[in-house]
Amino acid sequence: VRSLPRLTGGEPKLALGATYLVGAMCVLIGSLNAVAPLLSMCFLTCYSMMNLNCCLLGLLKDPHWRPRFRYFHWAVGLVGFVLCTSIMFVIDWRYALGAWLLTLLVLALVVRTNAQTDWGSALVGLRFQLAMRSLTGIDIKAHLDENWRPQLLLLYHLREEESHGSRRGSSAAAGWGEAEPPAEPSSSSLGDLVRGDVGHTHERMFSVAAQLRHGSGLVIAAAVVPGASADSLRAVALAEAERARMDSLMGRMGVRGFCKTILARTLLEGKLGAIQWAGLGPLVPNTLLMGWPWWWRDEPEKYVPELVSTINAATIHEKTLLLCHRLSSFPGADEELSGF
Repeated sequence: VRSLPRLTGGEPKLALGATYLVGAMCVLIGSLNAVAPLLSMCFLTCYSMMNLNCCLLGLLKDPHWRPRFRYFHWAVGLVGFVLCTSIMFVIDWRYALGAWLLTLLVLALVVRTNAQTDWGSALVGLRFQLAMRSLTGIDIKAHLDENWRPQLLLLYHLREEESHGSRRGSSAAAGWGEAEPPAEPSSSSLGDLVRGDVGHTHERMFSVAAQLRHGSGLVIAAAVVPGASADSLRAVALAEAERARMDSLMGRMGVRGFCKTILARTLLEGKLGAIQWAGLGPLVPNTLLMGWPWWWRDEPEKYVPELVSTINAATIHEKTLLLCHRLSSFPGADEELSGF
């Protein structure tokens, strides 16, 4: 199926050939009484879906939906959908049932493959409206008081092992905008990803989050880039590339949530900002997951107050704080543990 949309000489010849074969097989049935209902089902299915799309787009008030007929109403599309569907079952309920099963199968295939199109999608609009109504319909206070569950905010310094002179090197954080983000790891083992890095890396933080949440609940990963300017085009572009890498890793490691790279003048400024604005409505993290600042002995007078300020901010904003020490000792999500 994936090879059919390929263009040959500027034309989708494979798709046209497949359509011809399907049509030819239907014609070769050789009975007009058998072909006519099948042909009617194809047209009526198309018309019913068009009416349903018009109904949904009218209900959702999609900005791209601007019908020229000034008296259009979403109820017209709904009536058209009901009439077309009813006529299908009046003609032949077996053909109608088969046509709708095939339609639902194609719809599931489109949703599963996340097909990209150049036009809007009523399904995307429907999901957006459902999400908005769900968020605005939740009483935040009742949600927090009666349905408390850990919603994680992963807060860490992006590539801190480089900034604090680990065995990988000692490039400054302020020079982050001068270097490309590291490539996607090629190892297929999540345990190797976790063990192979130094410091609080994406892989280690995501591994701990995956084991805490077991693939459910909200997870927001915020990687702070201190010393990078938010009005620098290069820094913003590299931050977006890093965010895309984080998103890919989250999907690979089975962590459902959102990620963001934060450009800030200082590490503390980025952390305090993330604690304040991370989340949306009732989907606000109530648990802060951080790594122990193993570099604090380099400049205790700087890093100790920084850690205390972060803990104080988490306390003021009523967030549970999980401070992980020696993440390098944490097992990976795919590692099997045994007792003594």
